[in-house]
Amino acid sequence: MKRLAIIALLMGLATAEADVLTDVTVGTTYDTNVDGVYAGASAVVTRLSVSVTRLIDMDASHLRLFYSGDGFLFGRYGERTFATNRLGVDFARNLNAGERDKLFAGLALAARANRSIYDVYNYTGLFGYAQGKWYSGEQTLQRVGYQFNWRSYQNLAVTRYVDHYAFFQINRFLPTRTTLRGDLGLGYKLREGAEGQVVLGVQVAQAITRNTGIRARYQRRINLRAANGDPTRFIALIYGNDDILRDRYDYSGGEITARLTQHLPLQVRIILEAGRETRSYKDDLALDLGGAVLPTGVLRRDAHSFFDALLELPLTQRVTTSLGYGISRNRSNDEFYHYPLRQSASFDLNVEF
Repeated sequence: MKRLAIIALLMGLATAEADVLTDVTVGTTYDTNVDGVYAGASAVVTRLSVSVTRLIDMDASHLRLFYSGDGFLFGRYGERTFATNRLGVDFARNLNAGERDKLFAGLALAARANRSIYDVYNYTGLFGYAQGKWYSGEQTLQRVGYQFNWRSYQNLAVTRYVDHYAFFQINRFLPTRTTLRGDLGLGYKLREGAEGQVVLGVQVAQAITRNTGIRARYQRRINLRAANGDPTRFIALIYGNDDILRDRYDYSGGEITARLTQHLPLQVRIILEAGRETRSYKDDLALDLGGAVLPTGVLRRDAHSFFDALLELPLTQRVTTSLGYGISRNRSNDEFYHYPLRQSASFDLNVEF
């Protein structure tokens, strides 16, 4: 990770005369159940994010060299503090004179470093993607893409970890200011064994007024092959979405979400979002708090619901603040993952240079 930071610093120094953009965000979140389990502890989590980007424009192409780093500091739980770094390049090319049809591609080195027993989540990795978008007439937009995520976990007995994902998306724009969207995704993960998953989604977005819009989405996950491994309940619960021990391939189910976006004067924006997801785990038996299988021998099933509110308040052209509040609950027949109410409040300050 130090090597990535040094390379990024040298990149910034070498391009001091060029078109370099720097973005710094400082934020803090109070979470009443930071682990998301039946008796999770509350914590204040402070986040510092820094990104340095150099933009290079060519005739019909654009190149972006970037470094981004995030640090998370846990109040009262210093052993959970961790940092992530990413160093990479993004490429975009216009496919016609109108600049509407485009090709995108990118590659990035990534690393995560943790403390104490949480160092099982330390990794170095490589992330890459290729995407294209094109219009069929004025009312139809299509997208297709592929991405891969390769990681090496130094402190886990994992010989390989590669996650492949390909998708196709079609959008239809109606005269009523309605946008219809359908998408199909296919994920395939190699980690000791192989797991596959199909993701189907339909979405409707509607402009109510010039400054108000709503969106509703339904998504379904269908497992093609279960992991067939032994259920695990690792004591070091992760913060974030990098959990190799439990991820989206472990369950199937449906999710419905709705979002309201309201633009106010002075570029103020309010976003309200709510949703509910059901998860059926194919390999995990529901357990009690002691880790014993329930007498019924049923598999784990969860129903997770949430509501989030976000207020974005620009102070100047380069300084933006945001206030967030969220509540969620998870009803599970596995007693360890059942919790009635989780709340969080956050404040972020973003500065662009």
